[in-house]
Amino acid sequence: MSALGNSLRPRPLEAWRSASAKAREQWRLAAVLVAPALVLMGIFVFYPALQTIGLSFYKWDGISPDMGDFVGFKTFARATDNYPFSQAIKNSLLWGVVGLFVPTIIGLVAAALVEDTNLRPKALFRFAFFVPYFFSMAVAAALFTRVYDPSYGMINQVIHALGFTDIKPQWLGDGRIAIYAAMGVFVWHETAFCYIVFTAAIQQIDRSLYDAAKVDGASEVQVFRYITIPSVRDVATFVMTIMLIVGLTPFAVVFPLTTPGLGGPYYSTEILPTLIFKKARMGYNASEAAALGVILLMLVIGIVTAFLWFRERTAPKD
Repeated sequence: MSALGNSLRPRPLEAWRSASAKAREQWRLAAVLVAPALVLMGIFVFYPALQTIGLSFYKWDGISPDMGDFVGFKTFARATDNYPFSQAIKNSLLWGVVGLFVPTIIGLVAAALVEDTNLRPKALFRFAFFVPYFFSMAVAAALFTRVYDPSYGMINQVIHALGFTDIKPQWLGDGRIAIYAAMGVFVWHETAFCYIVFTAAIQQIDRSLYDAAKVDGASEVQVFRYITIPSVRDVATFVMTIMLIVGLTPFAVVFPLTTPGLGGPYYSTEILPTLIFKKARMGYNASEAAALGVILLMLVIGIVTAFLWFRERTAPKD
């Protein structure tokens, strides 16, 4: 049966020949519009990625004009056989979990509170949630280096104003809390993105569904659970996928917060991107940095693929 189906299915060339002149013109226009993006991605994304993969099998310091000797997977063994790598993997996975759930949940709940309730004025709340996205993630992290300052930072000033004068947390200097302080910046910034996307999605929901639910006596929580969440499920999958990828690669947050002791204190904020940077720029070992880059790429692809597979398997059947 499948063989018969394959024989009846039109081939691309046959489909092109049988297409109307208008359809061919649309295909040509699409190809012209997409071609520049594909060329730029090939030059700045795909070619460097392939070059990095190839470099990971050589022994190169990143300075010598000669690529060095081919050593195979020995580069991967050297790059992973140390404490900073295990700590970087642990922190990266923890950050990925936080990115997957925390900004997404906060953004969805905030968008529902503003759009699905009688909260006024809506424009003011929308602006307030959008403010963090005025800044890039790196700029936001640079601003929070002042907020977290133990001497004059805003957080410690508030703690002292409440009467806790003996409490002076070293937000970025204490290895027990530094990574959570950095995650706080990430969540503050990325919640704005989640809020914007969910607000647009909720505004597209048929309002008659909400009116009917209210007539039936449904509470706000029930409306959120049985109408809002199912209606934005596909959007939530998209947002969670983006947050997972960004959460696994938060270099723009960690670098401004922990420089010059990048990844500190005592590797408490070390993640794979910071380890790659230090190997390449500070350790003069481009091959190990490339190997770690390949590991990070495989980690992101594997986790995102597993997440999408799980979401597909748990999707409600029509």
